[in-house]
Amino acid sequence: MQARDIFEKLGFEKIWGTATDQEPAYRYDFGNIQLTATQVTNLHFKAVFLLGGVARDERSGGMIDFQMPLEVESFEQGVAFIAYAIRDFSPQKPTPWLEQGRQCAELLPWVREMRMYEGRPHCSVDWEYFRVTVQKLREQLSSADPSEVVSFEFDGEVLRIKTPHALFAMPARGVRWDQRYFLQMSKLDFLPKRITHRPVSFSIWEGKICIGSRLFPLVNPDSLPHREGVAVKPKADFA
Repeated sequence: MQARDIFEKLGFEKIWGTATDQEPAYRYDFGNIQLTATQVTNLHFKAVFLLGGVARDERSGGMIDFQMPLEVESFEQGVAFIAYAIRDFSPQKPTPWLEQGRQCAELLPWVREMRMYEGRPHCSVDWEYFRVTVQKLREQLSSADPSEVVSFEFDGEVLRIKTPHALFAMPARGVRWDQRYFLQMSKLDFLPKRITHRPVSFSIWEGKICIGSRLFPLVNPDSLPHREGVAVKPKADFA
């Protein structure tokens, strides 16, 4: 949906003859806030609406400087953008749609991204358990083949790390993961020899598994080259 359509539906006044990439600009009078919306090209060479103005009350004042996209996913998201721009101020004039926008804050991209991040698969293991596991994992690296994978699975109580040669099970805290995740066995040479984070966290985000402070790219086991005569069976049940 075009942001311009939202401004007009909310009753923003059109402004002509201003410095803008495309006319008209828009203005809304909240009593103590004169909010303007002007189309500009930002420092990243992207066309946006610059929401600006000065807000004043009996004790203090402040500047408004916020950017929103020219197109939004929905009317509600567009109103949420505007409400966020003046989040630190209380308009003198009653503005029902402004409260509705604040209630739709979950539609804002960074808020939604934060919620997704908070809901990512993750768990934590006491470092005493993982310290022993790291040592044993590193012992297997010298003979690791590019076709070999290690899998990570968490059932809400136990984190299981399965290599082609061993299964390591450790008590862990967190919410059960919906699936198993894989990475290339040979990549584990990046595991730290000494564990400094206590407890040790495991999390999945954007195609990677984070172990402590180290990131490892996840893989699809079927896409890896297999040694002749050796099959990788990543879907085998855990003991």
